[in-house]
Amino acid sequence: MRTPVPGKTRITIRLDDDVTAWFKAQVHAADGGNYQTAINNALKEHIGRQAEPLQATLRRVLREELARSRARSKDGGLRSPARQGTVHKVRNGRSNVDRSVE
Repeated sequence: MRTPVPGKTRITIRLDDDVTAWFKAQVHAADGGNYQTAINNALKEHIGRQAEPLQATLRRVLREELARSRARSKDGGLRSPARQGTVHKVRNGRSNVDRSVE
């Protein structure tokens, strides 16, 4: 019998095969670790997000999306809207695109 770990409770839980396979693949891709620890960390993150105020959630999501967008533009992916040109409305109702920012 194993020695109990302080702050941890041993349980038996049934998870879908695809869920455990995903966590095991994540651990394998990271060159090691324990899928049970990965599941525990995911649950802790989920709990933390539930307590996160809406404003903090929005800021976190925006930071994540901006980082992804920057990574895509560095990798030759989609260009950010700011680099596609700025649309200016003129008095006659037509739109002109200023391409000087490209």
